[in-house]
Amino acid sequence: MDLKIPHLIIAAAIILSLHLVGVFAGLYDSGTLIDVPQHVLGGAVLGAIWLSLLKLEEKNCLSKSLVLVSTLGFAVLGSVAWEVLEFVLWNLFPSFANSFKLYSPTVGELLVDVASGLFGGLLVGLYAYKKEYGT
Repeated sequence: MDLKIPHLIIAAAIILSLHLVGVFAGLYDSGTLIDVPQHVLGGAVLGAIWLSLLKLEEKNCLSKSLVLVSTLGFAVLGSVAWEVLEFVLWNLFPSFANSFKLYSPTVGELLVDVASGLFGGLLVGLYAYKKEYGT
């Protein structure tokens, strides 16, 4: 999987656009899980970044299963890092975080966000696994 800078910019623009539509349309206040597609896409981007980093290493001797598991791990770690950033923003700049809905108000919502990131990483990992190993 070869991830290029324009792909990252497009993915970031889509995630930001979805978020801003959700904020200004009041979808976050309605109880809908509007951010799930954003977290799935974010997890997919993180998985693609990891696979690109693995590809840079020419002497990559990892087994196909380890490549898939490490891709999932990277997507989950990135998702958790994002949730920690949201929490820090919410504590340091609460009015900013509340205005732009940059927080997870409940543990259940946080877990859905991380699981969505995992799912995105899984999609990319399985795609790469199938493409590279033909199984």
